[in-house]
Amino acid sequence: MTFYRWTLIHNGMELDSRFTAVAILGVYAVVAGLERISPLQRVPSPLLRPSFATDVGWYVTAVAVTLAFGPALEQLARWRSASAFPDLASFEIRFVLLVIAATVLYDLGATLCHMLLHRYEPLWNLHKVHHSSPVLDWLATTRAHGLEHVFRGIPTQAALFTLGFPSEAVAAAIVIYAGFATAGHSNLRLPLAGVEVLFVTPRLHRLHHVPATTNRNFGTVLTLWDRLFGHFAATTEHDDAALGVPGEVETYPQSWKSQLIEPFGRRRRVIREPHRHDLGTEQIEDGALAFEKHARDT
Repeated sequence: MTFYRWTLIHNGMELDSRFTAVAILGVYAVVAGLERISPLQRVPSPLLRPSFATDVGWYVTAVAVTLAFGPALEQLARWRSASAFPDLASFEIRFVLLVIAATVLYDLGATLCHMLLHRYEPLWNLHKVHHSSPVLDWLATTRAHGLEHVFRGIPTQAALFTLGFPSEAVAAAIVIYAGFATAGHSNLRLPLAGVEVLFVTPRLHRLHHVPATTNRNFGTVLTLWDRLFGHFAATTEHDDAALGVPGEVETYPQSWKSQLIEPFGRRRRVIREPHRHDLGTEQIEDGALAFEKHARDT
């Protein structure tokens, strides 16, 4: 899961990135605070749990990627604003509708990128860093290789600007996406089963980090995309299963430095199941049936 902070351009006015940065840090603070309330914790876990330093390193990496690619996004937004093609704001569409549309499209783009990360071995080797988390909490959200941050975040943001979304709507969409991403990785046990028909919850996303169901539940905000592509799972069978990289739960390195170079190290053994399979497009609406079909096929 990835999100970025950058200088936004709209109608020739520069909007400082502090709004987006402060809003996302606020999301982190709220989720981290809720995780300190014992009755809300899914499992007991201290704030400074194992691999905390590793995840801090990956957060700093995400910030570095943001600073590196921010100017390019700024230039794209400036070019789009100055182009002869009208942006969406010129059609007098209500701002809330622009934010909703931007959020839906951002989630779709990120979901498609996420599926590709699981489909092709070089991309999967990068994505293993994210799946290597032995625990899920607010800080595990940004555990991802720097190149994955580029792959998942930059193209989708660029597409929204190119389509003519005003920068304020893109900023709001990123904050909403970050909220769902942080909540989805959180160590919270919340009674949210009633909203899973539409939205991704911590329980659903945790299944994605379980090796047996790692090719399910790719979405971050909406469950719609996984239902359409037949990847939705809502099973409770793996509620207490260990998390990690399929086939490498105990062996994948946990230090930041080791994970930084791991995707480019020794020639990796191809593990075709359960983390890689043909990501078909058949529609399976019921999550339990989707999981059962996957189990039979493998």
